[in-house]
This record gives sequence, structure tokens and C-alpha cells, in this order.
Amino acid sequence: MSTNIKVNGEFRSLETPSTLREFLLSLNLPSLERGVAVCINGEVVRKAEWAQTRINPDDELEIVNATQGG
Repeated sequence: MSTNIKVNGEFRSLETPSTLREFLLSLNLPSLERGVAVCINGEVVRKAEWAQTRINPDDELEIVNATQGG
């Protein structure tokens, strides 16, 4: 059964239940070690909690990936 969520304003479907860390790894972001911040339903999730935080149906995620440039 798939889970419907909203990520940065766009609807997505997850085929299997996932932790926040598993989901972020599936996005192939340049680095999860630095420069990534996540809110679920308006609440910031600390990086130390990503592996234990479950993504639930209808959750709204905001993911910010800081980049360096000039």
C-alpha cells in the first residue's frame, strides 16, 4: 500500500513505509551530513532523530538543502 505525502509543495507517493532517513537517502541529495534541514508538518526534525522518525500518510515535509556558491 502506498503512502501519500507532500514534499516541498509537491505530492508524492511512497510505496513502502519509510523513516525520514531512508526517504532522504532515496532522494540522492549531495550530502546528508551537512546542510540539510527538514520539517515535518511544520516541526523541525533534528538530524539525530531522522533514523527513528516515521513518515506517515498525509505528512507534509519541507526539505532545505543549503548550497555554497558565490
